[in-house]
Amino acid sequence: MALATEWSPTMNKMWSRMAISFLVMTWIAIGVIALMMRYSVQTNFGTFLHTSNSLRFGSDLMDDLKQYYVDHGNWDGVEESITLRQGQGSGRETNNPNQDRQGIQLFVADANQTIVYATDSDWLGQSSDAIGPTRTVELTLGSQTIGYLGEQTPSAIAMNTAEAQFIEDTTKSLLLAAVGSGILAIALGIFVGRGMARPLQNLTEQVSAMTTRDLGRQIKANGTEETAQLAGAFNNLSARLAEAEQRRSRMTADIAHELRTPVTVMRGHFEAMMDGVYPMDGEHLAVAYDQTLHLARLVEDLSLLTKAESGQLSLNRVETELSQIIDQAVVRFQPLADDINVHLTANIADDIPDLPLDSDRFQQVLDNLLTNALRHTPEGGTISISAKSEPHQTISINIHNTGKPITDTDAAHVFDRFWRAQEARERDAGGTGLGLAITKQLIHLHGGTIAAQPQADGTTFRIMLPVHQAVG
Repeated sequence: MALATEWSPTMNKMWSRMAISFLVMTWIAIGVIALMMRYSVQTNFGTFLHTSNSLRFGSDLMDDLKQYYVDHGNWDGVEESITLRQGQGSGRETNNPNQDRQGIQLFVADANQTIVYATDSDWLGQSSDAIGPTRTVELTLGSQTIGYLGEQTPSAIAMNTAEAQFIEDTTKSLLLAAVGSGILAIALGIFVGRGMARPLQNLTEQVSAMTTRDLGRQIKANGTEETAQLAGAFNNLSARLAEAEQRRSRMTADIAHELRTPVTVMRGHFEAMMDGVYPMDGEHLAVAYDQTLHLARLVEDLSLLTKAESGQLSLNRVETELSQIIDQAVVRFQPLADDINVHLTANIADDIPDLPLDSDRFQQVLDNLLTNALRHTPEGGTISISAKSEPHQTISINIHNTGKPITDTDAAHVFDRFWRAQEARERDAGGTGLGLAITKQLIHLHGGTIAAQPQADGTTFRIMLPVHQAVG
């Protein structure tokens, strides 16, 4: 079976939506990663600067400032202490009192970040945030922040510029990654979407073909596990529909055949009598009348079977003695069996309880089975009816006839409408071909099962009925 070469609009929409979904999910993921990286970069740069500043300032100057605060309780006069320390050679000596040789401007700020000392006196009283890019290190006593030691250098400005440049470069890289990933996501979405849509496209075409009664089509179970399961379910449905269509066609042909035979016979006799070929006497009128009875039985059986199959046939079930119904059936059929020299027997176990049965419908079941058995039992043969209790609260009823065993093929279809073991045989016994189909439906309505089983010496029809079932 060739695969589709053109995509339907529905399938195009499907894989297009999948490609867009891949793209959106990829961009969302990249956006989240970009935000996390930006936050991480900014945080880690701050940590790096704090650490590098602490190393640059040195622990001696920081310890002196902390000790000064301990001794004085505030930063008043801290300028003299720092100037004295520079004079002793511990700090950075400068030719310019406002700037050291490396262009470094120092400052000390209190806990509120207000500058209390600076090599540039213009900074005094300002907030450390207002003087531009700086490096600062926090001065603490235990868990208390007492102030900040900071500096402004060309390298601090460069560091802020480098940080900004790094973030900018990272953002550009992420944008490039987003574009590349977007292209990859679109390509992947198209590839995956087409791969998933192809078996669905094929399935859609086969379903469309089935709407034109082109049944029995099968598709290959390709693609994912889910699409393979869908293909398997479709193949099963297609096969069952094709089988049902064959049964329908066969049933239609059988009904036409069943109707054609009596109608043809009646027409022939009436035309012959009208043309004077046959005398219009009781004998020839009886032949036509018998055919009308056959038609009436056929219509009645079709109506009964249709109601039973659709669940519209109600049963009047009451607790009934099974042996009584079987004995009555034997009495009815004994004369027919004697006429063809067939021995008819019944063997009913004594421990069988009363069953919830519709006695009229169950008599119809036994009549259909015994009629069928008489047709297939040779002269001198035997028909036996037996019933006994089985495990799991069930009762078995077996109608066995000697003769040629039923074939496996016939056993599988013997309960179908109008099924013939021999397609070409005439219904010389007057049956409608619906008796066993009706029998099966009536047994099902009683909650039981029935099956035809070939035996070495003949055929057995086995009925299984539950002992306990709601009566309605």
